[in-house]
Amino acid sequence: MTLGAELAARGFQHFVPALFDAQVRLMQSVTTFAGKTTLEIGAMDGRHSEAAQALGACHSLAIEGRMSNIQHAIENQKRNIQFYPADVERLPEMLPAFDIVMAYGILYHVTRPVALLRRVCALTIETLFISTHCAEEVMFLPEGYGGRWNEENNLPTSSLFGKASFWLTEDELLRCLTDNGTEVVKVHHYTISEQPAVWIAARKVSDGSP
Repeated sequence: MTLGAELAARGFQHFVPALFDAQVRLMQSVTTFAGKTTLEIGAMDGRHSEAAQALGACHSLAIEGRMSNIQHAIENQKRNIQFYPADVERLPEMLPAFDIVMAYGILYHVTRPVALLRRVCALTIETLFISTHCAEEVMFLPEGYGGRWNEENNLPTSSLFGKASFWLTEDELLRCLTDNGTEVVKVHHYTISEQPAVWIAARKVSDGSP
């Protein structure tokens, strides 16, 4: 049984097991997890933290804004994942850095993706994984990066407060990652909810310090 099938059998919701398993294989193609710390942003039920633990991570923190999602995760989790309730656009100031940071399905649900990217890049010691929808064209340039606004709703899989979200174009997303001290090492395209999506792996660039 694959991990995706296992999670589905345990009651995890709002995901496609085969797509999840493909994402896990992509992560494994970039880095190892054994003995590393991981942070999952906008975790929902912490499924990617479950993957990190299954692959040997020594500590996994999952940040999620909806208490109902955290409660569902705690009731169904099998591995040792720590959950922290917080709006991802207002992450706690005292968060430590983590070896691996994962932001799956969250960037296209926030109003200020550039600010969130700056923060997650700063929290990444080694590798950052992102999966998101992107805008197809530049219509606005808030914070100096182009994209378009997208209407949200109040479903459990939408933005936390139902506010409109801002989608960066793929090129602007990659530029933002480069501008914030990471090097993009792998890009993969697929479809999520019948819309094009991009999966990105970026490594933190060393500043040359010993």
